[in-house]
Amino acid sequence: MKIIYYFYAFFILLWICALPILQWSVMETVNTTFMVGLIALLLAAFIKILQSGFLALFLSGFKKIGSSLSSNSNAMERTERQLKNDRSLQNFKEQVGKWLFHSITACAIVSLSLSIVNLVVYYS
Repeated sequence: MKIIYYFYAFFILLWICALPILQWSVMETVNTTFMVGLIALLLAAFIKILQSGFLALFLSGFKKIGSSLSSNSNAMERTERQLKNDRSLQNFKEQVGKWLFHSITACAIVSLSLSIVNLVVYYS
């Protein structure tokens, strides 16, 4: 849980360092941070949907269609089964997915918050 706060701090520092270098006007900053936040939020939602297994049936159907169009060798099928049953690989994929989701969510929240703050500054 502690590492999640580092993601927020990293993105706050990134924006603080990037804005003076880029020398944008307030409205350009609002627009850019809002777009970055929206894109990051969409990516986070997509990652969460993939992690939930909602599309697993859909993706396995396409995998079956692909395997029926082109045949795999027995060695390839055996390797795919071994990779599917490898628990350490599955744990690694899970950890990378969690890390990616948290980092992208932190980017989205920081960017959207900065956009709102700049919008308030612009109109006051």
